[in-house]
This record gives sequence, structure tokens and C-alpha cells, in this order.
Amino acid sequence: MGELDRWDDHFKTFAALGYNAVHFTPLQELGQSGSSYSLYDHHSIAKAYAPNLTPHQREEKLELVIKQLKSNYNILSITDIVW
Repeated sequence: MGELDRWDDHFKTFAALGYNAVHFTPLQELGQSGSSYSLYDHHSIAKAYAPNLTPHQREEKLELVIKQLKSNYNILSITDIVW
């Protein structure tokens, strides 16, 4: 879905289509294979989602965006956890 600043456009579409939940693949930094299920760093949100922010700021931004998904569109979010 691109950078976090663009996600609201997708959320509007999801709401118009009647979605009640969105499933996200893991959002952490990916490993060498590029697979969402082979993570390089389990503790940081991928830089691609907000390249100009620090790791802590990316985490805060993602939290805000997910909260807006629920509060603005009444859509829940689900994500996979990779151990």
C-alpha cells in the first residue's frame, strides 16, 4: 500500500467496499529473501513505510494510522506474527 501517508486513500476504498477488517502481512524490515515471513528485524517497522522517520517515529506513525482505520472507518486490523 506504499508509504503510511497514503494509506488513508486505501482505507476510504475499503470502507466504500464494505470491509470490516483488513489483514496486514508483517510490517517489519524484511530479510534477504524479501519474503514477509522472513524478517530481518522483528523489532522495527520497515523503513519503506516512512523513509524519512526514525524507527521510533515509524512505530508511532503506524500506531496512529491503525487507530484512524478503526476510529474513522470502523474497520479492524489483523496482522501475522512471525516468530
